[in-house]
Formats: sequence, structure tokens, C-alpha cells
Amino acid sequence: MASPTSKSPEQSDKNRKYDRQLRLWGEHGQNMLENANICLINANGLGCEILKGIILPGIGAFTIVDGSKVVEDDLGPNFFLETGSIGKPKATICMQFLQELNTDVKGDSVEESVEYILENRPTFLENFDVVKTEVTSKVPWLFVLFKYLQKWKAENSNRVPCNYKDKAALRDMIKAEMSSNEENFEEAIKAVNTAFGGGIVSPELTKIFEDDACENLNKKSKPFWIMMKALKDFVQNENNGQLPLPGVLPDMTADTNSYINLQNIYRQQALHDADQVYRRCQSLVKELGLQSDTVLERDVRLVCREAAGITIIRGSKIADEYKRNFNSLCAVDDMEFKGTLMEYYIALRTYERFLCECGNIPGEYYVENDTARFKSVASKIFMDGGMSSANLSDDMIHEICHYGGSELHSTSAFIGKLIESMCADQYKCILRTFIFQEDVLPKKLLKL
Repeated sequence: MASPTSKSPEQSDKNRKYDRQLRLWGEHGQNMLENANICLINANGLGCEILKGIILPGIGAFTIVDGSKVVEDDLGPNFFLETGSIGKPKATICMQFLQELNTDVKGDSVEESVEYILENRPTFLENFDVVKTEVTSKVPWLFVLFKYLQKWKAENSNRVPCNYKDKAALRDMIKAEMSSNEENFEEAIKAVNTAFGGGIVSPELTKIFEDDACENLNKKSKPFWIMMKALKDFVQNENNGQLPLPGVLPDMTADTNSYINLQNIYRQQALHDADQVYRRCQSLVKELGLQSDTVLERDVRLVCREAAGITIIRGSKIADEYKRNFNSLCAVDDMEFKGTLMEYYIALRTYERFLCECGNIPGEYYVENDTARFKSVASKIFMDGGMSSANLSDDMIHEICHYGGSELHSTSAFIGKLIESMCADQYKCILRTFIFQEDVLPKKLLKL
């Protein structure tokens, strides 16, 4: 039987690159994709992500139409923009970054608004197979929700929905007047559960406001406490107990002009609130006789934007843990110690002391010798903790020494992701030691 004709190097490279999708739609489908020409109107975050999804499998060409320049607010929702992009044409910058994903794809940009193009080049869009745009005539869901909130308040003693029953009634009111395919109404209904909790001072922030360091400023006070004092004065004396407006407007179904106008309203109010807090900071700095640049305006803006999530953690230095001499061990029953996650913690501490005292990782050179030495070091740690009769299990000591400092990257990555997913409030985990054992549930966070 004759051998099949060998494919060209170019064709072989293409097959390797697009192997998985060729299995789905074959060479005919791939050829159609590579001959397609796509146009994106307005380089927003969603549109660029959609383009990414068709550039990677090898779309033939794409063009981005956007007459605006990159501003700071564009950086958050659009992965293909960075700080250095500010002030530059949005269409060109996004096109350049997107084209880097697949050099086989041809990219182009038009730095003009779609309105200008349609008026001056009405046949422009006829050159494309698909035109993707987010333009819509709908008003933002905030206006929809506000309209029906006012109606609901008029029927309920002018109060805001505060429980499930109230919110369910408001949702039903919006649904009753909703026509089909009105996305802004659907977004307003979804937002009912979360739209009424903003601006409230959190318990963590209340503790900061009541802290002596906030109440009694002096020349040695850190800028943080000066900002907290100014923020407290603003909230309590000027803003009716509400936090400054963050000024961050989420993406939503809306026509461009409505969204931009709403965004400008939010931004201007946020700048006004931050300016008031900054003025209070300057007054406090002057009263304390400090330099005028002790508190920076950009730091105040950051504090105002993130005020709802501010908390303070007074942790301890790692040296403090060593000074405690394992006093917490005294509370552990000798008979119940083995097989617990506390045993693993002590094993890790033994590992660390072994490295300091012996100058090498347990089991790095001689497993049997290090096993005996490791057990001796563990005994010292238990004696420091008042548990002279306790010790680590032989199986655990042998396993650690047999491990010999090997770096199990996959295990490390898994545990890191596990901790990330378990800890909703990631920063507070600084206070605790995480103990994980694969075959034991639940996992534990120990405050030591």
C-alpha cells in the first residue's frame, strides 16, 4: 500500500496548533473561520473578551471601531488595557494586545465613533461577516430600580425594603410592569437583594473609629490614623452616617450616553466626598503641626473608595510565637495528641528547629541517623510545652525524614488554592496557622 502524501511543514504546524478544534469542526469549518472578518464596535471589556475567544482559534481578521481615548476607569473591566494606555486611542491599544494572542490573525483599528462612520461611510460595515456591538436604547437598571423603589416607598410609609418579604414585593412590582426581553428590568430585579446595603459603616470600621489611636491623635500618629479620624468626622458630621461614595459603576445594559452620564455623576460625587475627607485631613495635619504632605490626596481617595472593607489587624511577630514556649500544648491531652492536626504542626516546628540546630534538612543525607536526631529535637519541644511524656509517632518522623526536603510543587499549588477558596476574608488569615491533611476533614485554622 502506498504511503500517504506527507503534508507541508506549514500545514503540519497549523494542524498541531489547532488540533483540538479541528477535531470538532474539521478542516472545512476551520477554513471558514480563517476566512471570516469580524468588527467590534466599542472596545469595552466584554467585547474584547469575546474577540479573544475567536482570535485564539484563528479567526481570519478583526477590526475594532472606537473613537475614544483610554481613561482610568477603563482599566478595571478591560484586561487588554494597562496604566500606560491612558490617553491613547482605545481601539488601537486593544487591537495590538489582542493581536499578540495569535500572530496568524490580522488586526485593524478605526479611531472613529460608529456614528461618524455611519454618517460618512455608510457601506463600511458591509465588509464584515459579523458586527459585534453593545449599543442599546435601554436605560441603566439603576433608573428602573429607583423608579419602582419610589413607588414602593410611597405605599410603605416611605421606608426602604429591609427584609426578604419587602424585597420580594419590590421584585414582583417590577416584574408586573416588565415586557419581554428587557434586560435592564431583569438586572434591576436581580439587584434588589444587594442594592440597599451600600454606605453602611461596617463593625470592623466602627472599631477603628472607636480606637484610641483614632480618637487621640498626636504628632507620632501614622497617616492611616489621621485619615481614619477625618473619615469618621466626615461620616458622622457631614454625610448622615454614610460612607463616601466609591464611584465605581458596574457594567450594565444601557445605551452609551446614559451609561457615561451616570458614570460621570458617580465619579463627580466620589471626587467630592474624597475632597471633603482630604480637607479634613489637611486641617488635622495642620493642628498637629505636621508637614502638609504627611497625608497624600491619592491615599485619601483610595481610603474613600475602599472604606466599606477596611479592617485593621494587630497581629504578632513570628518571634512572639517562639517566646510562648508552646504554652498552648498544655491544653492538649497526651492520649489524644497523636493523629491530630496539632501533631502535624509540632512536626513542622520540629523540622524548623532541626534545620537550625543540625544545619541540614532532615533526611537530606542520612535518613536513619536523622530520624533519631529528629525524634530528640521533638522531645525537647514537647518538654518546652510541658508534655515531657509525649512525642511524635514513629511513622510521622520516618515520613518527614524520608521526604528529605523534596519540593512537591503540585501539592503546594493545590494547598495554596485550597486556602484561597476556603478563606472568604483572605487578609484575616494572617492571624492563623492553616493545617491541612489530605485524608482528614475538616481542615483547621489554629490561632497560636
